[in-house]
Amino acid sequence: MMALHVDAQTAGSGPTILLIEDDVTFASYLLERLRQLGFDAEWLKDGARAKTQLQGRPADLLVVDLALPGADGLTLISELRQARLIEDTAVVVLTGRFSAADVDRATQLGVDEYVSKPFNEAVVFERLATLAQRRPNAAAPTRFS
Repeated sequence: MMALHVDAQTAGSGPTILLIEDDVTFASYLLERLRQLGFDAEWLKDGARAKTQLQGRPADLLVVDLALPGADGLTLISELRQARLIEDTAVVVLTGRFSAADVDRATQLGVDEYVSKPFNEAVVFERLATLAQRRPNAAAPTRFS
């Protein structure tokens, strides 16, 4: 397993990640880990405010759960794509739900990664860093080795 190295000088100043997750406990944990690893991470409990948030501050990476209150995560991704709010944003689905139909629809929507819970934390965080670095003007996250 790879070791994750935190660089205190870059903590919170790396690529921006918008996490949309309704499970408060999981979101708090994930947000803390992302910030420790150097990401500038923000959290929304549902997708209703995502459009407003992304209009004011685009993200390098969008991490979306599928089981959200109101509208499901794939519907949210579709709406954000149609509104052209995530054209230069990598999109990762991180969910406890897995079905071939969901994966197919995610692929059609241009989702970069579909990750089912539970997941290997080190692998997922390294993949998030890789995706974030592909975005125009993205800052480099903390080193992974």
